[in-house]
Amino acid sequence: MKKFLAVGLNHFARPGNDLSECVADALTMNLVAQALQVDSIQTLEDAQATKASAMAVLGALVEEAKAGTLSYIGFSWSGHGTHYDRPDDASGLGEALVCYDIAELNGEWDSATIIKDTELRDLLNSVPTTCTVEVWLDTCYSGGMDRAFGKGRNRFLHNPSNTGKVMRMANSQMQHGLNANIVMWCASSEAQESADAPDLGNGAFTYYWHQAWKAKLLDSRVDVLVATRAGLLAGHFEQTPRLKCWPAPAQAPVGAPTQ
Repeated sequence: MKKFLAVGLNHFARPGNDLSECVADALTMNLVAQALQVDSIQTLEDAQATKASAMAVLGALVEEAKAGTLSYIGFSWSGHGTHYDRPDDASGLGEALVCYDIAELNGEWDSATIIKDTELRDLLNSVPTTCTVEVWLDTCYSGGMDRAFGKGRNRFLHNPSNTGKVMRMANSQMQHGLNANIVMWCASSEAQESADAPDLGNGAFTYYWHQAWKAKLLDSRVDVLVATRAGLLAGHFEQTPRLKCWPAPAQAPVGAPTQ
């Protein structure tokens, strides 16, 4: 069996942080999941996407994979990314996904309201290699200044301890140390923002990835990555997506997500 979880957050409990196209991204990824003929699609939008609920759904999928009933897990997340103070990392920072219930605690983000890079990595790495895991992150999670693109707002929140709102680059732990059965698409490289794009009706990455994927459905993931980058460049979006995976899945057709 194949299952998919799509998350999109336009609105947050914390005022002043709303986006516009993240729920649309989740609905676009629903179309992708349908085309990939997954057996079950679950979508979390806005207030549904607390950390507790998102991790519960994703954790349940992981447990199914451990039980041997899943051959593919798809997981997409569109919303804000952020940093958190992480003294054990060389940069002093970690990356995290911002959940609906984002809140501060003692001058930092409350850990119960963000999904940390290490949490996501450890959960995904617990999936047996008999199950392919494919992840799409349309969010600034590795760095960037809190400014707007000409075509939309960026998807990044500075952590509370960064009072000067200066640019700080973290090591890209969201992608590092993943097992060979995990494929991860990232909307931007380190020190770049990922744009909301109201004119396109999606996040910029999701829009151009979807266009490339539809055009190259049976080509390799590398071909889709190259076409996505070309689309973003032509659209004047200053972000360079990444594809993190081992050579075999990178070169495999993207139209049939099987192990």
